[in-house]
Amino acid sequence: MKNFHWGKAIALFFVCYIGTLIFVVFKSRTVDHSLVTEDYYAQDIKYQSHYDQQRNRMKHYPGVSIDFDENQKSVEIDFKKEGNISGDITLYRAMEKSVDQSESFSLTEGSRLSIPVKQLREGKWSIQITWHDDTREYYYEDDVYMVQS
Repeated sequence: MKNFHWGKAIALFFVCYIGTLIFVVFKSRTVDHSLVTEDYYAQDIKYQSHYDQQRNRMKHYPGVSIDFDENQKSVEIDFKKEGNISGDITLYRAMEKSVDQSESFSLTEGSRLSIPVKQLREGKWSIQITWHDDTREYYYEDDVYMVQS
């Protein structure tokens, strides 16, 4: 310890500090940034209509429910209100953008919709539904935990 002077301590500190900075920059470049939407500004401008769709859903479709049926390997959506309903459903997985799925639907009778999901991976999925009836547009989103046994 006699040969360890304050000058060596400062040099060691700077070497460790610069090494840490290089490590942090390297790790931050390996992170997948695909979770951020590519057309962020366009979506931001349309947010008021999205907000209106959510408000319409709370007023006119307050009981929408989304459940995962383990036996049939399907997502069950109940709008709790019959009528002519059509729209789009997006199955969104935050961990992987490449496995997201979208599909259109149309209900003329009944209020229940079943989506088979046998091919999807286990885990947390966000179900995003945008639909309209004869008068208004609606939006609902809920999380579903899919378990493939």
